[in-house]
Amino acid sequence: MIAEEAIERDGKYARNWTDAWYVTGVSLITLSLTSIFQYHDYRVSEQVVNATLGTLLMIQVPDATYNHKSLQGIRTAAVGDPCLALSSARYIIEVNEDDANQHQNAFAYIFPIALNVVVGAIVALAEGHWDFAGHGDEGLQTLIGITASELQVITFPRPSLKFTGTSLQATF
Repeated sequence: MIAEEAIERDGKYARNWTDAWYVTGVSLITLSLTSIFQYHDYRVSEQVVNATLGTLLMIQVPDATYNHKSLQGIRTAAVGDPCLALSSARYIIEVNEDDANQHQNAFAYIFPIALNVVVGAIVALAEGHWDFAGHGDEGLQTLIGITASELQVITFPRPSLKFTGTSLQATF
């Protein structure tokens, strides 16, 4: 029961996390694209680039979003063979943990910073200016992109249960 509840809770968090980042990405894309119609100079290309970067926030789909399908199989197996159900639960939790580790390693923290800085620099060089928070806002938009990307990495879903050896450990 503990493993089932944790898997269900982790799956709900992963779906809510994914939905929240879809809304965030779509909002940033919409803001960038609507500003295209307000300007008719170099800022149009900046906004197209920012809209493209906003799509990157919607690419991540955690493995835990599929927990509800796996949970049905575990509940069915638990009736006939509890050991099989526990083994399946362990596998799901380990896969979700591996997914979180892959999305929260050092590269996952460095890449969004580097990507936003490089894209901001390329846009500034292509447009022939760098304005932190004035007429062009390249620096400010770079900081917003870095902040959003880092928040996505930090909040990536992790399982609330951990299997160590042959024991089960709950974390809250």
